[in-house]
Amino acid sequence: MIKVEIEQDGEWVPVAGIASVEIAAAPDALAERLAEVQSTIRRFVDALAPVARAYAQLGVALQKTGPLEEPAKPGRRHDRPAWQSPYGPPRRH
Repeated sequence: MIKVEIEQDGEWVPVAGIASVEIAAAPDALAERLAEVQSTIRRFVDALAPVARAYAQLGVALQKTGPLEEPAKPGRRHDRPAWQSPYGPPRRH
């Protein structure tokens, strides 16, 4: 159920028996506002484009430098002595 009220003399008064409501908008005002929003979005995208290009160039430059350190050899844990098993101490039966 939709409750419809209108303002009369500063107070909201319920309206009974309404089957439909038509909302009229001024097309010129709507088009003008839409153009403003579109312009704002365009300025934002244009301002962000150099940042995106710089970020892409940074990624390319970082890929060209290669790894900063040698990767660890697989199977060897550097937090344990070489003689210790990577699986922990042997089980006691």
